Amino acid sequence: MKWSGFIIGGIAGMAAVAYMSKKRPGWVAWAGTAAGEAVSGMKGRAINAVMKQKFGPETTVTAPKHSSASRGRNSEAWGQIEMIMNSDPEVKREAEQIAAQNPSH
Repeated sequence: MKWSGFIIGGIAGMAAVAYMSKKRPGWVAWAGTAAGEAVSGMKGRAINAVMKQKFGPETTVTAPKHSSASRGRNSEAWGQIEMIMNSDPEVKREAEQIAAQNPSH
């Protein structure tokens, strides 16, 4: 691969992400989460393959699961966001505008 092709592809990718982030702001966060989960899954499978080669088929490594404590922190964070939003009328108006633009949520 030539460097010029790599650079042009990178620029095209950045332009596509910038365009999509303006059209659908939640898409970028979703894509980042999906990519992180895919990488995590590939890493886990690679570790399992190495462990099976070295120690036998009964050895496996699993990814940590989200606990109820993390769910509690998540709801606590949303509560703080709601409190901030309700404390400032301008922020609340802006959030309502964003919510109105995105009917899927």
